[in-house]
Amino acid sequence: MSDGQKILGGALALAREGLLYQGSISLPIPNPRLSELFEGWYGLVGEEALADLLLRGREG
Repeated sequence: MSDGQKILGGALALAREGLLYQGSISLPIPNPRLSELFEGWYGLVGEEALADLLLRGREG
């Protein structure tokens, strides 16, 4: 917390199939460079590749 605002948070979910950790960081001001880096990474990896990785993880 900073000045009454949540800036960092996370959650953990456990199941038989595995675990999921989700976290977030709220920056005090928009950061275009950070957004560009993420969009570039996601553009290279893509949704299909992420789904494939998740399925392979479930298969062991």
